Amino acid sequence: MAVDPTGGLNPLTASFSMGGSMQDLIYQKIQDKFKARMQKESDVRSEVFDARAKYYEAQTEKLSTVRGGIDLAATYSKDAATQAKKIKDLIFDMKVLLESASRDPTYYAQEFDKKLGELHSASTELPGAYNLVGAKSRTNYDANSFDMKIDEYGTKYTMEGANIGSDYMITDSAGKFWVPEFSTRSIKRYDNFDSGDLADNTTYSTTQSAAAGAGSSTNYLVTRTDVDYSNSAISFDVGGVSYTGTISKGGLGVAQSWIYGGFSDAAGIAQAQSDVNAALEDAEMEVTRLTGLQAFAEGQYSVISNTIEENKTQMTNALIAQMEEEYDFAKKLKTEFQSAVTSIASISDTQKQYSQMFGSMLGKDKLMSYIFSQTV
Repeated sequence: MAVDPTGGLNPLTASFSMGGSMQDLIYQKIQDKFKARMQKESDVRSEVFDARAKYYEAQTEKLSTVRGGIDLAATYSKDAATQAKKIKDLIFDMKVLLESASRDPTYYAQEFDKKLGELHSASTELPGAYNLVGAKSRTNYDANSFDMKIDEYGTKYTMEGANIGSDYMITDSAGKFWVPEFSTRSIKRYDNFDSGDLADNTTYSTTQSAAAGAGSSTNYLVTRTDVDYSNSAISFDVGGVSYTGTISKGGLGVAQSWIYGGFSDAAGIAQAQSDVNAALEDAEMEVTRLTGLQAFAEGQYSVISNTIEENKTQMTNALIAQMEEEYDFAKKLKTEFQSAVTSIASISDTQKQYSQMFGSMLGKDKLMSYIFSQTV
């Protein structure tokens, strides 16, 4: 009978006192090694992806903030274009009124001032610095403007406004300020006047109907007695008291009808027509410009929206790429693991076959059996 030189003991499959075979222990070692490798390389890729994800998320947040600002700019420019059209139409109505002013000066003066009041309201309805058709204040006739960021790098475009309201102030020889109240067709005299301190003294009516009606703190009517339009000098009477002063105009430069003598003379009507015609040209130009400004802002909104979508696409692509890398790596590792496991199983089977084959040949030769056990 053949003698197994290993005594029937296969080192790879033999059991140990601690439990399990050598082959099981080797399998566990290989499995632990591959798990550690998988975790290490997965952590590295995750770290890279997390960094990319944070970058894209930060970019999206920046771009979204920029888009919000552009959206506001587009809205304000659209509102300004709408108000400019309204102002243009009101001026045109005033132009039509002046064509008949000589027929009934009192009536047309009142209608003219109503339209002027609507014009003033239209130029002051939009909020603060975003009002691209109004003035900074009643004492600063400069137009408003604001910056619009157009990208995440801080590039700015200035949205320029134009004061197409119409306002004026008279500074009299005593240093007092006369400021119109368009809604009530009156004028107020101030000891001091600025946008923060309206220390009014009294109110005077600028039309006959207003003088006789409620809403005016006095029945005194302001009447123009003389005017030099070329140098903005004016003389006027209030309840028998004469005043002289200088007119400062803002915006479109159209004043209340009393400045033009209540349309009671041809010179006053002619000056009103000249001011209104110039104002109409300016308003028409601003309608075109503001409409273009609105289109520009809306175009920038589309550009930044496309950039946001591209950024989101890049982030999605990065996620897909990581998933593909994880899949390919797992597939590769599985193949390597299966190969290693197969190799161990093959070695175990081969050793067993060698033992059976050479056992009958060696017989009871202890020396050769020992050498065999050490080499197989």
